[in-house]
This record gives sequence, structure tokens and C-alpha cells, in this order.
Amino acid sequence: MSRLAAAWLLLIQTFALTVPCVYFIRYLGRKVGWVDKPNERKVHSIPVVTIGGLGIFLGLFLSFVLFTFWQDWVRGPLDSPLVRYKEQVHLWLLFAASLILVAIGVWDDLKDCNPFVKLGFQILAAVVFVGFRVTSGKSWRFDDLPLQLFLFDMLLLTGWMVLLMNAINLIDGLDGLAAGTVGIAGFWLLLSNSPMDNQFLTWVAAMLVGGCLAFLVFNFNPASIFMGDTGALLLGFWLGAGSSEGDFMKLSGLILATPIVLLVVPLLEVFSSTLRRLFGGYGVFRADSKHMHHRLLKLGFQHRSIVLFYYGITFLLGMLGFLLAPSGFTSTRAPIPRISNPDMMFGILVVIGGGVFMAYMALSAIEKRFESAIQELSLRYEGGLDIQANLHNLIDNDQIEHEDANVIVEKA
Repeated sequence: MSRLAAAWLLLIQTFALTVPCVYFIRYLGRKVGWVDKPNERKVHSIPVVTIGGLGIFLGLFLSFVLFTFWQDWVRGPLDSPLVRYKEQVHLWLLFAASLILVAIGVWDDLKDCNPFVKLGFQILAAVVFVGFRVTSGKSWRFDDLPLQLFLFDMLLLTGWMVLLMNAINLIDGLDGLAAGTVGIAGFWLLLSNSPMDNQFLTWVAAMLVGGCLAFLVFNFNPASIFMGDTGALLLGFWLGAGSSEGDFMKLSGLILATPIVLLVVPLLEVFSSTLRRLFGGYGVFRADSKHMHHRLLKLGFQHRSIVLFYYGITFLLGMLGFLLAPSGFTSTRAPIPRISNPDMMFGILVVIGGGVFMAYMALSAIEKRFESAIQELSLRYEGGLDIQANLHNLIDNDQIEHEDANVIVEKA
């Protein structure tokens, strides 16, 4: 059996096992009261079970345990082991490090946690995975790399994984947004990885896609369970871990471009949120409702429409990352991009055409929404209603309050 065929089988298995796990956590959460109550920053109006990430983790773990049994009975190409010893060790290490994130995630979802403590646990989980993943043969060895290179590798990969954890956490603001985005990213990483000798990413991506699809059964709008920080940190951690191994982390701009292009939407959310909070005088870790998906909701766009729009962007970027990824290597191990293949021209046209179409649809929708808002305000003005109060529903409240304060100062 080819490893890609085994990966698809693992994906289906993970989906089948994660669905009952998430269902059980939802049932238990409703009984015990592990719910997220609505407030001014939340978009849901009723209490919803909030530790769905625990169900994802249980499903991933059960699938991996079952995988370790049947992979011994299946041989890879040329009668080789389906999963090499190194990848097995790294997968067990991934679950061990994930336990750290699940613990702090559950605590934060149920009791709220200091953001600096949560960041410390994120760094700890990343350091545990990166620091102990250097193995050789059938023994633990740390002398494969010079000390300086090892420390640089640890610093770079730890930063990458912490960045992705927070990126997925920031986009987890609408039903199905984070799970769908990660699922699409995992799907394209699985396909992009096929010519590279990165078995770890193959198995991680397969389980990740299966787990995300299973969670979407309960989490797509209207959601009956949220993944919470438990799930968001877990999914971001797995994305970072998978893309940090093998050829994806070699010093080649072409190969590094694949995960970066694929995850550009959550990464942009991290940078925009950080800059907004710094220049706005807020704490970097202060939660707010000024993310792009929140602003689109304030403009009157439908919940599902926003999520599907994000899916479309991620899918097109994923296809672009797939085209940038190597289809093979030269005799000197130089990557050969798929985009250089004339047969891939159709894919390039799909990406360009899809991007233009989505941009046109977005601009048309925004134009229609503003026209509708102007008509609504005009009718309210003619009816003698308070325009200032209604503006708070369309424009950033903080901005209006800031302008009102300036007017008061000027009058004084």
C-alpha cells in the first residue's frame, strides 16, 4: 500500500472516531455546565459547550493508537515499513506535547487563564516537541547537529509553532471558521507533501483533516459546541509541528512559501491584531471584537457567508501553495516547482480567476451593504429616530466615543 493511500485511510478513520468523541464531550459539557456564556464580545446568543477541543484530541489519540496497530500489518513501497521508527517517535512526542496545551486550554476555557501563563505553556509545549524530536536510528541522540545550529533550529521552530497557535486562536471567532480553515490547510499540505520524504507531515495532516471535518459536523453554523482555546491551540500546534519537519523547513524560499502562503489569512490576523492593539494603546493580549470577521458581521454580512468566503480564500491560497511546492527534485536536490509544468497552467488560471471572482463578489457585497445602510439611516432620519444611536451598530463604538470626547473637549 502506498503511503498516500494509507494516509487517506487514516483520514477516514480519524473522522469516524472523532465524531463520537466530540458528541460525548458535548453531552458531558451540557450535563456539567462547561459552557461559554454570551457577552458583548461574543456572536452567539445562547450558552454553548466550550471545550470541544478535548473531543478533537481524544479522537486524534484514539485514531493514532488504532493506526499503530494496523500499520504493522501493512507494508509500504518496496516492502518497507509503512511508518519508520523516527516518525513513530515524533508522533508519540507530538501527543505528549499536545497534552500540555490541552491542560492549559481546558483550564482557560473553564476558568480563564492569565495570557502570559498561557503563552508560557505554549512555548513549553513547542520547546518539548522541538527539543526532543532530534532522533537517530533507534536511540535518542542530540549530537546530530552542532549546538549553535540546534539552538537556532529550536528558536526558529518554537517561534513558528507559537505563532501558528495564536493565529488559529485569533480566527476562532465564528462557527466553523478555525476548523474549516485548518482542515483546508491540512488537505493542501497533505497533497503538497506527496513527493517529499516527510512521512510525519503525511500522518499529521491526514489526522488533522479527519479531526477537523468531524468537528465541523457539530461546529458549522449554528454551532452546538465550540473548540475553545483547547482546540485552537491544538490545531495550530499540529499545523506548526507538521510543517516544521522535513523539506518544508529547509532553507529554500520555494519550499517555505508553501505553508506560509497557505496560512496567510490567520498570519495576517495575528499581525493586524498586534499592530491594532499596540497603536490603539491596548494590551497585546487584550481580547476584542475588532477582528476582520467581527467587522464583517457589523456590516451586516451573514455568518455563513463570511465563513464560506474565508474558506474560499484559504482554498485558493492552498492551491497556490500546492503549485509552488516541488513536484520532485533534481539530482542535486534542487526543488522542481509544479508551477513550471505546462500541465499545471490550468491550476494557475483557476487561482487567478478565482481570486478575481472573489474580489469582485466581495466588493459588490460591500457596496450593496453600504447602499442598504444609507437607505436604512435615511428612513430612520425621516422617521425622527436617533441616528447617533444607530451609527453604533455600523461603526466602531470606540471610534465614535473617541470622537464624542474630542467634541466635548473642544466645547469646553
